[in-house]
Amino acid sequence: MINLVWKYADDPVTGDLIEKVGESLGVKFPHDYIECAKVNHGARRNTLSI
Repeated sequence: MINLVWKYADDPVTGDLIEKVGESLGVKFPHDYIECAKVNHGARRNTLSI
């Protein structure tokens, strides 16, 4: 299992906000991604830590 490091967390995000971002990009995010983004406050993983 890979231990991911999440960086650049902002304020908490809601499922509604994530869905609106997806709509603006023309994609529908999977439920598990939405839950992960909510838990990690929209942070992104540090690709150098893998």
